[in-house]
Amino acid sequence: DASVSWRSNGDKEYTAENTASFDAIHSGEWRRYSVEITLEQTLGKFKISPSNSIGNIEIRNIEMTTLDGYYIRDWPIRI
Repeated sequence: DASVSWRSNGDKEYTAENTASFDAIHSGEWRRYSVEITLEQTLGKFKISPSNSIGNIEIRNIEMTTLDGYYIRDWPIRI
């Protein structure tokens, strides 16, 4: 239903191997989703495909951490 795809600095395209899918719940309530990705090189770009269903999706914040919770950075969304 939803996915996150990523590319390393040298990659020209997003690939199925670098895509993590997850089920997005359409309830009208704020939810937190965690998606695990494996990086073999430096992260170049990532994209979020929030849903293929009809309706509105709002994203409040994107945060990146390591598996053990070490904070890397975030991208607050300001509207």
